[in-house]
Amino acid sequence: MERNWSTSKHKMSRYTKILAIVSVLIMLTVIGFAVAIIGFNYDGVSQNTREKLVEKDARTVLDFGLTGETSAKNAQSIVLLSNAAWKSEISASIQHTLSTTRTVANQVNFAGKTYDKKTVMSDLANHYMQTLQTDRDYSIQKVSFDKYHNAKVNYIVTPIDLPAAQKKVQNDVDKILKHDVGSLEKLKSSQIRLVEYGMISDNWDRVLQGKVPTADKKSGQFNLLYSSQWRSPSYQATKANLNQILNTGLSE
Repeated sequence: MERNWSTSKHKMSRYTKILAIVSVLIMLTVIGFAVAIIGFNYDGVSQNTREKLVEKDARTVLDFGLTGETSAKNAQSIVLLSNAAWKSEISASIQHTLSTTRTVANQVNFAGKTYDKKTVMSDLANHYMQTLQTDRDYSIQKVSFDKYHNAKVNYIVTPIDLPAAQKKVQNDVDKILKHDVGSLEKLKSSQIRLVEYGMISDNWDRVLQGKVPTADKKSGQFNLLYSSQWRSPSYQATKANLNQILNTGLSE
């Protein structure tokens, strides 16, 4: 009986040791896993997967930022804005710039036509938007990551020269207005400006015929913020990023 008890104690002691070793190994694994997650931001996603995701999402952000629209299915989860919302913001910015750089009258009658500031600015901004939505020549030069897997994207783009486009149409409008100098002399400078903007809008498509002036290539960069639920990585761009991209896509 003592022999059996001794054998049983030996087995229990061996099982206890094995259990202790297993427990220690599990604990070390958990600690190591926690250190990897907290210290090295390990999230179960390979760097190769992140790089492919950034390359794809960066193009979506560039398309959206430069042209105001994108056809990518997951676009709204990346840029957090709809095509309509971004276009509306760009249009509002254009109208604000046009209205604040020079004083413009609210309404004027000229050559049998009534020009209303709100309508003229909206129409002209729409022409600008259509011009902006021309496919842009850009290329991604470099993508780098920080320790939190956020990405910095460096790119080069050929800007659209909106001032040159407007000047081209303005020159054509000036030729038309030469025949109405007498009528123009009766108007205030702010009213003349409204007439000019109205006629630029009316003649935009006829003069440019889809040929958009461009400027020298410009370099730019933007950040993509990383987030991940286990093995489901995603990137997002902020509105500030979109404004940066829009500005590099336009000539100064």
